[in-house]
Amino acid sequence: MRSNKIKMKFDFENWPEEKRKKIFILILIFLMSTITLGWLVSLKFSLKAPADQKSDNEWRQISNDVLNFFQKTSDEAQSIKNQIKDSLSTSTVQTAATATIDLSPAELEKLKEKILEKTNN
Repeated sequence: MRSNKIKMKFDFENWPEEKRKKIFILILIFLMSTITLGWLVSLKFSLKAPADQKSDNEWRQISNDVLNFFQKTSDEAQSIKNQIKDSLSTSTVQTAATATIDLSPAELEKLKEKILEKTNN
């Protein structure tokens, strides 16, 4: 008899339809509220800015380092060009152009022959 009472107590099919609808709606509201609450909690974390901003700062630093490297390289190249210009000043060129070499007529003849041989080959 006792098992019969337990069976009747949870025999939902025999409950009035209105009571079953209310229980169904209450269970549905509870489950939807739980799901919505869980979604809101997870949404709070998913909408936060990424905590990995250190990586972003590292990329900025690397980018700045590369730009500085190219700027310094350009500055050094310009400095080298200026040094070359200064070392090849007009006085050095004039000295080389006006320098004379004292050669004997025999030495000049040998040079002339060598030049002619090279141009003919």
